[in-house]
Parts: sequence; C-alpha cells; structure tokens
Amino acid sequence: MTLHNQIAFLRKQHHMTQEDLAQKLGVTNQSVSKWESGQCCPDIQLLPIIADLFSVSIDELLGHTPTSTADDILLRVRARTTELTEGEDYSFANRIAAITHAALFAKYVHADGFTSEDMAKQAGTKEWGYSSINLPVITTTMKRGTVLFSNNKNLILESEYRLIAAKLKAFADVQTLKILSAMFELTADGSFVSAQQIATHSETSVELVMDRLIGTLMPYVEERVDGDDRMFCIQGQSRNILPILSMLQS
Repeated sequence: MTLHNQIAFLRKQHHMTQEDLAQKLGVTNQSVSKWESGQCCPDIQLLPIIADLFSVSIDELLGHTPTSTADDILLRVRARTTELTEGEDYSFANRIAAITHAALFAKYVHADGFTSEDMAKQAGTKEWGYSSINLPVITTTMKRGTVLFSNNKNLILESEYRLIAAKLKAFADVQTLKILSAMFELTADGSFVSAQQIATHSETSVELVMDRLIGTLMPYVEERVDGDDRMFCIQGQSRNILPILSMLQS
C-alpha cells in the first residue's frame, strides 16, 4: 500500500475519524483528507508521530517492509497472541481472521466500489455485512462477527452423513432456534440460567423451553441443580452451532 492508503487503513483499524486523527496530530481535517486521497503527503516531521500513534515503524507506514516468509508472519502472530492478556487475545484473533478474509476478498473479488477503505472497515468492525469467496482451494465467508475458513478438503466423510442430517433436523424448528439463541446470549460468560430466564429472553413459555431442553436440545446443554431450581448452559463445544447456522440465511 502507498502512504495515503496506509494512513486511511490504520486510522480505521484504530476506530478513528479523520477529525480524531487531525486533533491528535494538530492539523486540520482537510489535511488528513488530502493525505488519504493522495493529493499531498504529511510533513516529514509528522511521520514519526503518526508511526508512533499507530504503533508501526516509519518503513511500515510508508509501505516499505522487509520481505517476510509465511513462517515469519505466523511466528509474529503467535508471539503477539501469547503476550496479550485474556480478552485482548480474543479481540486480536478476531481482527486477524477478519482482515485475512477481507484481504482475500479484495484480491479476488472485483466488486464495484470495494476499496481498501471498505476492507479496513470490514476488518476493523466486522459489521460490513456478508461477503464470501468460493475457490477450488478455499472457501472463506464473513458475516458480521463470524468468519469461516475451509480448505475444501475432506469436508464430509461418508460415515458422517446421517449424523449431520440429524443435527440439522434438530435445529429446523423456529422455536428451538429462538430458545438456543436466548441461551447463547445469556450464557456467553459460562453462567447457568433458569428456564424462566430463557423463556423471558426468547419470548416463549417456560413449558416450551423445558420441552426443548429435555428433548431436542439436551445433547447440547449442560444442566445443574441449584436447590430446587434446574439451571442450564450451552455446552462449550456446542457454542459454535449458532454462529455457523447464522451463515445459512445469507
């Protein structure tokens, strides 16, 4: 990327408006706008300040970086993930997944009006909408906060057909999906909730919730007894079901 693209990209990655950046640098909004449109460049004395602001080197800001191998990049991502605190590492992982998808999309899909700014917005906020690339060697799909990658090899083994069909059938009911969605939101932190809480959140009845919990959803739910109350939570490995299903409506 050229300098003007780098500034626009980094600014959006840091969730700044042009006005925000201008205030931090002590320049006008019009100056930032001209930088990003390529009409002119920042004063050379501002380059170290801009680089420090975005935590990059001046070389990286200018788009001149030493050639890195795939292994170099992977090691840097691993090292960065390891040094981050819990919560920060999740956010970083989401950004890496989103920007990888967006970069591939910008490279292989020639959509009218899809610019590097759009790519930055998508990777930075994950609210760009729905985008998908389907190539023989890779499928990557992004919908809001969910990013999916597949190398398209060994997707389904013959022995799994019946199991997959049974799982899809279990979630083909609207009320079941509403209850699962309510549980997904209520138990995001690993807490257990009552049938009444689930019913209120899903705008259904306690009777219906209990019917699904002890029936269709039982294989995906963990239960514990708290006094006279039965409390429920989605099993850890089952939390991937709803994000994957959300892709189907696109």
